[in-house]
Amino acid sequence: MKLLTDAKMPFSAATSNTMKEFIQAVHIYGQKGLEFKTPSATTVRRWLTDVYVNVTDIIRAKLKNKRLAIILDGWTRSSKHYYSWIAFSEDRETFYLGFRGSNDETEASADELYESFKVILADFNLREQQVVAVVGDHADSNRLFAAKIDEENGGRPFIGCYAHRLNLAAKNVWDVLVTEKLVKKVQKLARWGKVPQRWERLRRAVLTVNKVKSCKGFTPIMKNATRWNSTGDMLRR
Repeated sequence: MKLLTDAKMPFSAATSNTMKEFIQAVHIYGQKGLEFKTPSATTVRRWLTDVYVNVTDIIRAKLKNKRLAIILDGWTRSSKHYYSWIAFSEDRETFYLGFRGSNDETEASADELYESFKVILADFNLREQQVVAVVGDHADSNRLFAAKIDEENGGRPFIGCYAHRLNLAAKNVWDVLVTEKLVKKVQKLARWGKVPQRWERLRRAVLTVNKVKSCKGFTPIMKNATRWNSTGDMLRR
């Protein structure tokens, strides 16, 4: 498992010829020369489940009765909302607790966050009273969610993400300096150039006009709302 995970290899690598050659080399050069049966992808998946159980038990033990801050991030893909949960303990240790999709595809509400949060708590035998603060971006649902934690005792303080706050401030300045009309014009041009057939023609023209061997630095960049620098990158390109 360490070989597969450290090398970011797919599970199918367990039955690849390369893996078989590796195991054979171990047999030849190993001091004991013990027989080792090459594991199947199914076996590796079962191992991964065992690893998950073991890691979960370790995290449970480390967070038992510890005060902690919850760090969350959420995003949407194809109308489905997803949440990532991280715990930062009083011992200054960080633990990734899980990644969950919402049950309601219509909205990413504070109630949906709270329901997902309760599942995470149950998985790690945590109590709401252990949570001292919530850290996340400045979405209203995140603020409302923090208020729901141990609600009878006043909820929990919400700490906005510094990077997100800085991005919001930069966006306000950007809106003053650059008109949305200009951004839309450049984005339309970038989208036109990203079409493969058109980019191939543009690529040849770039190589010829600039007398370069590579188009690195010339490929059109699209504005992306979840990539904070993308608007500036698009205009500069």
